[in-house]
Order: sequence, then structure tokens, then C-alpha cells
Amino acid sequence: MGYRRITLLLKERGIIINHKTVLRLMKTLGLKSAIRAKKYRPYRGEQGMIVPNILEGEL
Repeated sequence: MGYRRITLLLKERGIIINHKTVLRLMKTLGLKSAIRAKKYRPYRGEQGMIVPNILEGEL
């Protein structure tokens, strides 16, 4: 869990504490949240219209 989630859980239990304090405590204790790698998704929806090449490769 990260500092944001821990802060929310503490707030739900009635302990009001600043998120920066939670982050500082986690750093001093050496606690880190596990960051999940995002899966690569190349498909982003419908592709647009292919524009004709009017230059024909000439500059």
C-alpha cells in the first residue's frame, strides 16, 4: 500500500494525520509500495482515414 491509501485508512479509523507525515514515516521505516508494471496495449481504437501521398516522395 502507498501513503495515500494508508492515510485514507487511518482517516476512516478516526486518526487524522497529514499525508506528508505518513510519507515521511514510510521513508524512515524503509517502506515502499509495490508499483505494478502497466501492460502494453498498442491498439487505441479505430484508425483514422489514410491520406493519399500527394508528394509522391519528392521534395
